[in-house]
Amino acid sequence: MKLVHEDWHTHIDFVENIINVIYIENPHYYTEILSNLHLQTDGIPGKFVLSEDNSILSFKTKVSIVDSIFTMDFSNRKIMNAIYQELQRVAIEEEYTETAEVKSRVLQYIADLADSLPYDINVGDNLELSGLFKTAELSLENDNDIENRIVDYACLLRDVLKIKLVIFVNLKCFLTTTQLIGIYESLLAKKIDVLLLESRQLPKIEPFENILVIDNDLCELQFSSSQRNDPQPSNAKFEV
Repeated sequence: MKLVHEDWHTHIDFVENIINVIYIENPHYYTEILSNLHLQTDGIPGKFVLSEDNSILSFKTKVSIVDSIFTMDFSNRKIMNAIYQELQRVAIEEEYTETAEVKSRVLQYIADLADSLPYDINVGDNLELSGLFKTAELSLENDNDIENRIVDYACLLRDVLKIKLVIFVNLKCFLTTTQLIGIYESLLAKKIDVLLLESRQLPKIEPFENILVIDNDLCELQFSSSQRNDPQPSNAKFEV
């Protein structure tokens, strides 16, 4: 998978055992890039292109941005609706007989309750499974440990919403190197593609990180995972 920005000479390749990090030192440009990413995940065309096997992927359906690791909502509407749809698929395709029996019993129960009232009530002959699931007040369990929560949330986005790329905003600002290494190892083991978008440069974590730095003058510098201190300048500068 590859991420390209039309103004950048450097493209981001997502390969095994590598975590991609982008540092943008210019505050104005950082804000512009983050804003544009959000607009693209809302379905508005922008300058980023995400592709896989020469096919362009939809930002709206395949990219998720985590602005804060402290407000990750494991039971947000998108996730729960996707879970309801999957439960409904299983109920109809794999548990059809039992599902039909349960619906029949629930409708009969409601009809019996209605008969006990002193006025006529018509009970429909169909029970929507999605409504039944919602009345059960389903919720997803999540770990209190911040490292596990980050990994679990990324897994949830990939497995439930079919997200291809998870973008974490300023993740490195809030965690120690030891915590980050643990998160990196877990994400890489689970083959989850992530991108770290950072507003200030922090020490490089070997051997995991591929780094792109866009400095205050909007020049691009690359640090591959095999390099500790020697950047590869792209000799590129662009205008905002």
